[in-house]
Amino acid sequence: MKIIVTTILLFVSALCFATTNKDIESTLQALDVAVDNAPTYIANKEAEIHRIKNNLRLAVADVDKYLSCKQIAEAYSHYKSDSALVYYRRCFNYGKANNNIMWMQDAAIHQALILADRGDNHMATDRLRMLGTINDICPQLRNLYANAAMMEFVRVSNDEYNQFSTSRAVKSWRIYSSYISHRSNYYYIYYTVVHPDHNPVSTAKSIQNELLSTPKGTAHEAILRMMLGVCYKKSGDTDKAIIEFAHSAIIDIKNTYTNSSSLTMLLAELNNDKNVNVARLLKYTKLNIDNINMYNDIGRSIHLVNAQKPILLRYQEAMQQRLQSQMIIGMLTIVLLIVSIFFAWSLHKKSKTIALQRDMLKVDVQDLQHDMLNTQENVANKDETIAMLKYERVKTGRLLAQHLSYLSQALNDIKAYKKEVANMIASGRTAEARKMTKENVTKDRTQALFCEIFDHSFLDIHPDFPMRLNQLLTNDEQLSSGYSHVLTPEQRIYALISLGIDDSKNIAEILHYSIQTVYNYRMKMRHMAVSENEKLDDAVKQFYT
Repeated sequence: MKIIVTTILLFVSALCFATTNKDIESTLQALDVAVDNAPTYIANKEAEIHRIKNNLRLAVADVDKYLSCKQIAEAYSHYKSDSALVYYRRCFNYGKANNNIMWMQDAAIHQALILADRGDNHMATDRLRMLGTINDICPQLRNLYANAAMMEFVRVSNDEYNQFSTSRAVKSWRIYSSYISHRSNYYYIYYTVVHPDHNPVSTAKSIQNELLSTPKGTAHEAILRMMLGVCYKKSGDTDKAIIEFAHSAIIDIKNTYTNSSSLTMLLAELNNDKNVNVARLLKYTKLNIDNINMYNDIGRSIHLVNAQKPILLRYQEAMQQRLQSQMIIGMLTIVLLIVSIFFAWSLHKKSKTIALQRDMLKVDVQDLQHDMLNTQENVANKDETIAMLKYERVKTGRLLAQHLSYLSQALNDIKAYKKEVANMIASGRTAEARKMTKENVTKDRTQALFCEIFDHSFLDIHPDFPMRLNQLLTNDEQLSSGYSHVLTPEQRIYALISLGIDDSKNIAEILHYSIQTVYNYRMKMRHMAVSENEKLDDAVKQFYT
C-alpha cells in the first residue's frame, strides 16, 4: 500500500513540475514578444508626448501652460527621469510666478519622488526639506509627500528586493503610514522595507486579494505582481516568483515603465537556472541596460553590473562549448571526407567498366530512338498529308457543288429570259421584247450571280480577308457588307489585288465594272488607308504570298 501511495505522489509531483515548467516557458515567450516589440512601445510613447507638447505650444494662459507641462512631466515620470524633472521644474516656476503654493509643492514633491526612485536620495531629501514637514503641505498632496519621504528607504540588492530596515525607516513609517493607503502603488514595497520579518504567505494573500480589484495592465498591477514575486521568493517558491516577475516586466515594457526593477529581479532568478537560454538572458540584460540608461537610474545600474557578471560567464562557457562542439564536428567531417574519398576511388575503378558498357548500350538505344522518331515523323507526315488531301477534296467538292448550283441558276435565268422574250414575240408584243433586250436584264442578273459566286468562293478560301483589310484602314473607315460571305465592291476589288491582279483594266473586265469605277474605288480606299498612296496596294498583295 505504501508503495502505491508513494508512486502516486511521485507521479503527481512530476505532473505538477511539468505543468509549472510549461507555465514558466509560456510566460517567458510572452516576455520575449514584449521585448522584441519594445521599440514600438517607445515610439508610441514618444508620439503621445509629442501630441501633448503641441498643446503646450498652443497654450497662452499660464494655467494652460502649467497643466500641459504637468501632463508632459507625468508622461516622462516613469520613462525618462531627466525630462520629467525638467518639466516639473517648469511647473514649479509657473507656480512661483502665479504665487500658487499648491503648484509649487506638487512639482517639488514629484521631483523628490523621482530622485528617490532613481537613487538620488540626498537630492530627494533636500527637496522635501525645503518644503518643510508634512503638516506644511496642502492636504491634497500629503499622500504624495508621504510616498516621496518613504521612497528613499527602498533598495534593490542582489539577493532580495528590500532587505534593509533602519530605525529611521520605522520611524518614518509611523509618521507617514496613515497617509499611504493600501491602494497606493508603493504600499507593499514600504511595508516589506519596514517589516523585513513579515510573513510572506500572508502578505502574498493580501496582494492577491488586491490584484482582484486592480485594473489590468496598469502600473499598480505591475508593482503588485513584482511584490508577489518577492513574497514567493522569500517563501521558497522560485518558479512562481519567476512567473510573477515576468508578468510584471511585460506590463512595464508595454507601458514603457523604464524605472521598474521587475526585469532586474527576473534576471537575478534566471541566473540560478542553468537550463535557461543564455541568448534570452542577454536580450533581457540589454533591454534592462537600455531602461536604466533611459531613466538614469543610479541604484539599479550598480546591481545590474553584479547580475550581469554571471550572465557573461555563462555566455563565455556556452561559446566555449559551442567552439568545442564545432571542432569535434569538424574533425568528424574530415574523417568522413577521407573515408568518402576512399570509397569514391574504389567505386570509380569499378564504375569504369560499367560506364563503357553503359555507353555502348546508350548508343544502341539512341540509334533505336532515332529510328523510332523517324518512323513516327513519317507516319505523322503521312497522316497530315492524308488529312490535308481529305480536307482539300471536301473543300473542292463543296466549291464544285456551289459553282454547279450557281451555273444551274444562271442557265435557268437565261432559259426563263428566252422563254419570256419568245412569249412576247408570239403574242405580238415585239416592242416590249425589243425594250427588254435593250435593258439587258440577263447581263445584270448574271453579273450579280458572278459576284455572289466570287464572294462565296474567295471567302471560303480566305475567311480572314475582311478583317485583315480593315486593319489597314482608319477606325472611322472600316468596311462591312453587313452579311457573311458577301463582299463590298471595294473589298471585291482588293480581293483580286490580293490574288496578284492589280491592273485596273483586268479587274474591270473580271468584275464587269467600268475602268473608271475601279479607279474611283481604288482612290477612295487609298484615302481611307492608314498608310498613304501605293502602300495600301503593296500591303494587300502581301496577304497570301
